[in-house]
Amino acid sequence: MDLPSEPPSYDVVNGQQSVRGEVGHASASASASASADIETGRTRDDSFDMDIDESALYENEGDGMIGNLGSTSIPYISRIKNRLNDNIIEPVQNNIIDPLVGLNYIVTDTVNYYVSKVGNPFILSRFIYIFIISIVAYGLLSREDPNKDHVSGTRGSFADHDAFLNYARLTADLSKFERDLEYLSSMPHMSGTKGDTAMRQYIYQSMKNNNIHLLREWEAEGFANYPKDDGMSLRIRPQSGEPFSIELTDVNFNPGSPNGELRDINLIYGHYGSEQDLQLLKEAQLLKEDFVLLIKYDQYVSQQVLMAQNYGAKAIVFISDVINGNENVIKQNSVSISQYGAGIMEIRYPNLKYSENSETYSKTMPSIPTLPLSYKQGRQLMELLHSGIKYEDKYFSGKPGIVKVDMRVDNVLRTAQPISDFVGKIEGKEQSDRAIVIAARRNSIDNGATTSAFGTAMMLSLIQLFQEMKFRFNWKPLRNIYFISFGGSDFNFEGSNTLVEQRLSALKEEIYAMVDISEVGLDFEDLGHLDIQCHPLMYDFFKSKSDHSQVDVNVLPVHDFGDWTPYLTHGIPTATFSKSKLKSKLLAHTKADTFERVGHLLKQSNYQEKLLDVLIFLFRSALLLVDKPVIPFEVSTFVTELDSMLNDLEISHKGQIRFDTIIKGLLMWKRLGKECTAWKHEWSNIVENLDNGMEPSLFSVHRWAWNKKITNIGRRLCAPNGLTDRNNYKNVIFGPTLFANNKDLLNWSFPGVRDAIYKQDYNKAQEELDGIGEILMNAAKIFSEETTDSSYK
Repeated sequence: MDLPSEPPSYDVVNGQQSVRGEVGHASASASASASADIETGRTRDDSFDMDIDESALYENEGDGMIGNLGSTSIPYISRIKNRLNDNIIEPVQNNIIDPLVGLNYIVTDTVNYYVSKVGNPFILSRFIYIFIISIVAYGLLSREDPNKDHVSGTRGSFADHDAFLNYARLTADLSKFERDLEYLSSMPHMSGTKGDTAMRQYIYQSMKNNNIHLLREWEAEGFANYPKDDGMSLRIRPQSGEPFSIELTDVNFNPGSPNGELRDINLIYGHYGSEQDLQLLKEAQLLKEDFVLLIKYDQYVSQQVLMAQNYGAKAIVFISDVINGNENVIKQNSVSISQYGAGIMEIRYPNLKYSENSETYSKTMPSIPTLPLSYKQGRQLMELLHSGIKYEDKYFSGKPGIVKVDMRVDNVLRTAQPISDFVGKIEGKEQSDRAIVIAARRNSIDNGATTSAFGTAMMLSLIQLFQEMKFRFNWKPLRNIYFISFGGSDFNFEGSNTLVEQRLSALKEEIYAMVDISEVGLDFEDLGHLDIQCHPLMYDFFKSKSDHSQVDVNVLPVHDFGDWTPYLTHGIPTATFSKSKLKSKLLAHTKADTFERVGHLLKQSNYQEKLLDVLIFLFRSALLLVDKPVIPFEVSTFVTELDSMLNDLEISHKGQIRFDTIIKGLLMWKRLGKECTAWKHEWSNIVENLDNGMEPSLFSVHRWAWNKKITNIGRRLCAPNGLTDRNNYKNVIFGPTLFANNKDLLNWSFPGVRDAIYKQDYNKAQEELDGIGEILMNAAKIFSEETTDSSYK
């Protein structure tokens, strides 16, 4: 821009200067005003109340938004602004803000004056500020929800479980259970398959969404076998008639069966393959030649396999039951021999492959191949057999030569199949060295709607309920809860067994109860009734009535195999929820066990009520086991049940075995049972009568010691070397016999003694019984030495 050669000249008009030249009129007026202000000593603010014709500012704005306001709107807005300033802003500024600011300066100066006498006011003032804020924060945080006051407790006070159960009934999400069940039963999910991968991801994400801490996947390698499309064949060659083949698919498959091929072997029908059935065949000289045994499924498949091997069968063909009128259903039951313990491989080395003929397999794997048929397929074979022994179902056993078979079983065998368990944890606030396990199997050869899917969906619902209690009521259980999803259950509970093997010392020290809910939905249409198989220490606990559930409960000793078996064998008290019906009559382990077959029931209101009752019952059981101040084990009941089991032996074999040693051990425990009952009553009476409802610290220490003692009972009743020929079973008091009829529940006690009696080796039976007596007495002495002082004065 070119500057003028001469400065502008100024004219005085009515006492004001005007500027001529290249600078505009508005600039000249502003300069003149500033000059006059300086000269007269006035500031620009002193002339702020001048009347200004603002309409001139908008003369050249055209038709824009600002210009459209018009020349009459602006003065009106200006007057409103002035009135707000005069009537509100200035009075508030002068009468409130300025006095407060002045007071703040006075207080700050006064505080700094006195603080400076102590130290640096800049540092000390911040300490004072933090102190005041801490007091305010404590006051706000200590104002808990009034609903929490009567349900949650800190150390020395205990939760109101009735309030928890009422809240759980109101908030239980059955729609979530239905969604979980539908997905978990949407596909077969055998260990090592794509279905299992999908289930693992779903369960992991569900646990993670519920903020389960210490969630981890415990991986191991174990045995697994899988069917081939053309891996099984069965050709029938009757004595009279043309040979034919039974059409087989991958559904004709038993998990745990070894491979094998047989040609020109006699087919003999053996009814249920019990010892009585096979003994009749043997006495009739029908088992002299090689034979394939054709039998119906019974309650204990492992017992049938063991008996068939013992009587010399070269293979077994199982006949499934008619289920819901369907003759084409095929039961795919595992054939592992769990009487020898859980797991299939005796020795495990990481990343080491074994040949099929390696001696690493334990006795839990059958030595003969097996093949399942539908009832319709089996009936076709039974009708070919005539003469021989006639059974109560009107079919004959047949004789050698009447029907011969060619049989082939060629499954895929894997000896180092990755198997995983998911472990989640809710931490306890008081005795963190004690815990319970809530577990469910994850795998199923089929969709498993009434078994693995139902049990897992129940476990996920329990996790959700516990987490709701934790966050709603600011609550933690007194002791830890582990939630475990077991893999490898179809292969003789390989996942559960491996976890126990690798963590045995820690588990025996920490776990005082293992509750398996895998089979709670086994009889899907009859949820109102539950058989609870459990350790006698928990009999009274599960028999106790509650207003919060209408479930009909039948408490029995443990008399079945499952993922709880590795815990039972090492003396850890277990409980499993199942059904009284014969399992061979139910949908479990068949391709018909799908969500479509049972899902319609979930829509019915009466069924939903039963489902809710079962869920609340399971929640109550887990809650009381983990959160009752005194762990609800009853030693007196344990002794009574043990005495009842012993009476059966004494009545049957009196004069052949002496019972003096074991009776001494029982008498010692009977006395201890009375002391336990007296201690619990004394503790309960004193604590309940305390005025402030708080348990004194000294009482807590005694109670913790008592809980620790009471949870050590099971593992101290084990023999380090286990049973004779079955050293995996350390529990010498509770467990299955090897050959006896295990339908008799009394045969699930003193297994080593009963095995010796079965062999008619009474010297060995006496040795086993005396050994149990010594174990009982030693355990009683240790318990007495640890006895907590029960006098509170």
